[in-house]
Amino acid sequence: MLSLVAIVLPTECNNKKTQKTEKEEDKVPSNIEHHVAAYNAIIYSQSKDNVITIVLSTIHTSGWVGMGFSREGMMINSSCMDGWVTPAGHGKIKQYYVEGITPSKIIPDKGELPLTTVPPLIYLQGASATYPTPLKTQPMTQSLWYYFHVSAQFILGLAGVVLGIHVNNKLQPDIPGHQGIGILILVLGILQVLVFFVRPDKDSKYRNCWNDYHSWMGRTALFFGALNIVLGMHYAGAGQGWKLSYGFFLASTMLACIILETLLRQ
Repeated sequence: MLSLVAIVLPTECNNKKTQKTEKEEDKVPSNIEHHVAAYNAIIYSQSKDNVITIVLSTIHTSGWVGMGFSREGMMINSSCMDGWVTPAGHGKIKQYYVEGITPSKIIPDKGELPLTTVPPLIYLQGASATYPTPLKTQPMTQSLWYYFHVSAQFILGLAGVVLGIHVNNKLQPDIPGHQGIGILILVLGILQVLVFFVRPDKDSKYRNCWNDYHSWMGRTALFFGALNIVLGMHYAGAGQGWKLSYGFFLASTMLACIILETLLRQ
């Protein structure tokens, strides 16, 4: 039996771009004929500190055993913990980040599961291999963010619709372009709310399509919203101070979006 232990803390992600040069004994065995493609059992437990210990057991061969963790449920862009025994009999465990399907895209010592100072441990017992891997999770973080996102968007969107209808009824403006964009934004907002009810599970093969649709629909609504504010200020004859303030706010928002999108894709 082969056993492996590592501590992983996702909240301290290691996003270094440099790729370390591996020693020969540190490389995952590359003989396809000996790769382990199945495991016998997974056992896990969770402590009060949200440290989950996962034990992966499989028949030991001269290849390697790995387990991947992915936000999108796909092998690409996943963080993998791989363990194997070197020809000298030394147990090894490494984290790899899978950027693609070619060897150059499998990056060692990188991923979203940073290791703590607890040293890896591998041992053999008979013909089986067991890999216990403790992970620290934050189970409530994504749920809280999700409900905050839904609540904030709904409240702000509803407030914008009510305010727009009130101003339109009070002023009775004849600005087809401004009003047309406002109606388009309203339609996009309704579609965003409706798509919430057909949100696939994280494990669904359609989840990535849903994410792309939802993200780009939101970006489109934000673009037209920013454009409509500019048109509204123009037709209202806003002063220079209003224009400068909005320009600064818009530039800051765009910069934040660029930074966050870049971090999301790392």
